[in-house]
Amino acid sequence: MLDTIKQEAASCRAAWAGLPVGTMAHKCHHEIELEPLTEPAENRIAYILTAKPEAERAWRLHDFRPWPLPLPPAFAKAVAKYAKARAEYAKARAEYDKAW
Repeated sequence: MLDTIKQEAASCRAAWAGLPVGTMAHKCHHEIELEPLTEPAENRIAYILTAKPEAERAWRLHDFRPWPLPLPPAFAKAVAKYAKARAEYAKARAEYDKAW
């Protein structure tokens, strides 16, 4: 059952408390079932609360949770490679922006 936006936000924050960037997230972006966090969960929660339509906020907060199950080894390895590539891209992008 869905609670109010305020209650769902509190529940979402509690679920993410203490978990680091890189933790696998369910429905961080509503069209993606499972993905690693690329920034703190609180950033996504704040975005949902300010930028998403009010009618969708409680559902999005309700769905946005840490993935509770272990990942298959091949998937976990692919996620680690993705995270490394994303970090390298961010570094290269920062160097590009500085040079520009």
